[in-house]
Amino acid sequence: MTRIIAAQGKFVYPFTFDVKTFDSRQDTFDKSLAVVEDDQTAIWNRIKYSDQDLLPHVAKYINSRSSQNGGNLFNVCIYEISNNVLQSAQYGLGSGRENGSITYTLSCSKGKIAFDILNVQLYLFRTGMGSIAFEIKPRLPNQDPDEWFDFLSYFRYFGGYRGVSIECSKAVGYDREKEEKIFAPFFPPLARTEDDQDSRIFEEIIFGLLDSGVVDGETEKWWDDIFIPHQFLPFSMLFLKEVDSSQIPILVYQYRKMLHSRQVLVPPEVETSLNHTGLHPYTENQWFVFSLDGGGFISFDPPDDYFFEVELPLHLMDQYFLIFILTIQQRFVLTKLADEVVRVWLTEQIDNEDEFPLFDHLQSTLKAFASLGNYNQVMQRDNLHQVYQKWQEIFQIDQLYQSVNEEIDHISDFLQSKQDQILKDIEQAQNDQTQRLERQINIIMYLIGIPAILFPFIEMVETKGLLFTSLVLIGGVIVGGLLLLFVSREKLKKKNIGSE
Repeated sequence: MTRIIAAQGKFVYPFTFDVKTFDSRQDTFDKSLAVVEDDQTAIWNRIKYSDQDLLPHVAKYINSRSSQNGGNLFNVCIYEISNNVLQSAQYGLGSGRENGSITYTLSCSKGKIAFDILNVQLYLFRTGMGSIAFEIKPRLPNQDPDEWFDFLSYFRYFGGYRGVSIECSKAVGYDREKEEKIFAPFFPPLARTEDDQDSRIFEEIIFGLLDSGVVDGETEKWWDDIFIPHQFLPFSMLFLKEVDSSQIPILVYQYRKMLHSRQVLVPPEVETSLNHTGLHPYTENQWFVFSLDGGGFISFDPPDDYFFEVELPLHLMDQYFLIFILTIQQRFVLTKLADEVVRVWLTEQIDNEDEFPLFDHLQSTLKAFASLGNYNQVMQRDNLHQVYQKWQEIFQIDQLYQSVNEEIDHISDFLQSKQDQILKDIEQAQNDQTQRLERQINIIMYLIGIPAILFPFIEMVETKGLLFTSLVLIGGVIVGGLLLLFVSREKLKKKNIGSE
């Protein structure tokens, strides 16, 4: 009978935030405290990721300080929840180990499954992307794969969708007669709770922990959803023993699609192929699994060897998970940029005076991402690099980047043509103003010049006679008219040449 020998996962909630607050945000998380009466403890500890497998320039990006601002500011901040907050029911979660004093239970339509929170990590990127990841291990006493599939399928919906809720209880004593623990209701003090709720949801814990990053003066939620609202992106592992080989394709399909145990499975043949594009082979009967909803690793009858029993699970939850986080960041930075392209385009269409600063910010963000986040290679080793490439393929990172880049180029062309038209309109307005001024000056000259011209003729009439004066006047008008006609024709020629 098929049984589980290892099953756990990291459930990721990705979010976006104002990139301008990155520096103040990391400073706030650095100083955040859990306070109980007169006692307090740090909520988060800054951790440095091991650069053993990373390429040097990627390690510098992840672990080195920002050259822009100096001080204690980083391009990527990786935090881990402090042991006090993780393990203490007084301060925080009361978990951190298997079968701890606090029992968390997933409640869904398929029943109830207890689980433990082994760790919590927080990732903040200077690109304005963040993720909080909960390392979860369900308690599966029957070692039944169906229990795992139910847990994986339903725990994703942390916001209460599909009737999912969680129950928490704390061991407060021991009943010797019944030989069992005595439990009392409990909910983490750090959670953001609402008094009018009939049931508890995991979202309250997520939001409570993220509230520790509120910067002074903020009154609204400082982050926004970037994935499906109220849904995790899981990265998990499942090791099975005593598997009927004929069941492997359908089990891989069920794991990749995260389908619960009672789901009627009638997939087309292409979906159950072990050469599916959402799979990458590791060793015999072991695959990395990829989808837009998350992924992980599944193993059937692994060898009884220390590497497969101990080291590989550690690598999966460490190096391979970091690859997952990095590609999530790439995916959603580009998604955010695509959304901002639409916003900037709409702003351009209504002729907002802030259009060029908005576009400059968009363009500089894409350039920063291209140099600080969009790597073709991040890991030194073959297996890690191949998995990184596969995640980029599944998330269509290259296509997203090209699409956003082309859209920004289109906006650039539009703004340039718009700016050219504005300059042309300004030049035309200046020309029109100059012509109006010339006409006004001419009128003034006529008003002043005609009397000045007539005075000599009046004097001539008195001395030379009317006939002689009239002939001179008529001759002057004819000569002046011919000169005026000549000047007008020359101006017309110049205008025609200029228009051509």
